[in-house]
Amino acid sequence: MESRSFSNAECEFDVLKENENESLWVTLEEMFRNGIRLMTAIKNGETITDSPEKNAIERIERYYQSKETNEKYLKKVFHMKDATETDITVVLTEHLLKALSPGQSCSVDSQSKDKRPCQCGCEKDATFGDTMIGNKSVWYGRIDVIFQSAEGDLADNLSNLNIQGITLAYVK
Repeated sequence: MESRSFSNAECEFDVLKENENESLWVTLEEMFRNGIRLMTAIKNGETITDSPEKNAIERIERYYQSKETNEKYLKKVFHMKDATETDITVVLTEHLLKALSPGQSCSVDSQSKDKRPCQCGCEKDATFGDTMIGNKSVWYGRIDVIFQSAEGDLADNLSNLNIQGITLAYVK
């Protein structure tokens, strides 16, 4: 509601509880608890068993193994004089975000202008689809990219992100 830079942004919230043990809203601390627990276990040399967190670490490791190639693709499009917003969204989706998403599946807004294959030279076709989210009574609109989890459940636990003006949603 106030005009502030992102680095000075604040989030005010109340934890609403249906009963003493069940939160209806999740605090920021809660969002990162599993990741912190996992990183602590890795640091302490503990064996990590199968888990969504372990799968995330494996995805990050695979991404870093091809980091130079992906960076080359990203830089090529970022430095194009005629790159459109859709070109940038597609290259980010194909060479960064999709590789890191749990389901490795995402859709770029089908209403994007100038839809064409990835302009980095790989010629991958982005998946364009319906990215409408929200509740018509409160907020309802298109986002630039929507991710689908491995389970494919598009209805639960929606978190919005904003990276350099591109609106993203991860659907778990």
